[in-house]
Amino acid sequence: MPEAPRRIVVVINDLAQAGAETQVVHLATGLDRRRFQPSIVLLKHRNDFGDELARAEVPVFALHRKGPWDLGLHGRLLARLRAERADLVHSFLFLANLWTALVARRAGGPRLLLSQRCSYELQLSPTLRRLARWSHGRADRLVVNSQAIGAEETASGFPPDRLVVIPNGTPLPALSTSSADGRGALGLPGAGPFVLSLGQLTPEKGHRVLIEAWSAVHARHPDALLGLVGDGPERPALEARARALGLDSSVQFFGFRSPAAPFLAAADVVVQPSFSEGMPNAVLEAMAHARAVVATAVGGVPELVGDAARLVPPADAGALAAALTKLLDDPMARAELGRQGRLRAERDFSLQAMVRANEALYEDLISKTATNAPAGSPVK
Repeated sequence: MPEAPRRIVVVINDLAQAGAETQVVHLATGLDRRRFQPSIVLLKHRNDFGDELARAEVPVFALHRKGPWDLGLHGRLLARLRAERADLVHSFLFLANLWTALVARRAGGPRLLLSQRCSYELQLSPTLRRLARWSHGRADRLVVNSQAIGAEETASGFPPDRLVVIPNGTPLPALSTSSADGRGALGLPGAGPFVLSLGQLTPEKGHRVLIEAWSAVHARHPDALLGLVGDGPERPALEARARALGLDSSVQFFGFRSPAAPFLAAADVVVQPSFSEGMPNAVLEAMAHARAVVATAVGGVPELVGDAARLVPPADAGALAAALTKLLDDPMARAELGRQGRLRAERDFSLQAMVRANEALYEDLISKTATNAPAGSPVK
């Protein structure tokens, strides 16, 4: 008789349209159902991928966390994990990692993976970093999506033999013949280059530096358009700064759009001005669409792009403006960067490679013989 599929429970705060959340959906829907039976537990309730997950028959359970003092979440998460009878629990991001580390060992002894997707040194206070690394110590393995984040964790004392690097994966779309092909449907002008920034409008994404840099780019290319696709708390300040610099006509805020693929297909250049990143989906998706990329050399970005992008220091508006201007001056250079990026995405960052790497890790951990180690002791 065939062996029953292993039960995999993924825990995350919610499923908003963001980088780690998108990877969770790709993973859950891509797992081989002959071997794995996935479900997703949300600490909160937002689920922007409900239709996709329903079509893939991935059940989603929302725990409706009410805030930082919702101590009843402990019991609800424990009850859910026990009900799922998981062979392995895979948690993503700081908050879910912390709660899962607190309760998972009491839910029947499933193997425990935690996933970290960003620089804790740059994004968390010292107190929260201590909590994060306490939770990491409870896990059988810590999964990171870039060598840079892995190096940060081993420098903090995490054992290298329990750390696994699994890069993000991306779909590989059919390529359009020209960035101008889809502009009409988006209401974009047919003439002039289109530069796209894709992501949440939050302080660490560096859009204030991008607006400052765009003033110099606009002076050289007055017909160029900068489009910001995404939303967030920085939007009012960014719009005000663009107006103050007289850039109203050349900077357009599109808000949140899903899917973003039509904007990527229409772009001549994709720009990522972040101060901190793990492995940004926006850059990876731009490479998959064969679009030239200008990005800051932070976190896992250099290992993601290799030579297939123009990299600049973070928070340097002058360097960002110069890199964008040079690419807008040179269509052949843009095309070559796009070609190299697509080849790199195909070779190293496919969805299939990401899913298969996680499956191999699941199999390895689940197949290990159970020991009499006390609860909380990781598998070696």
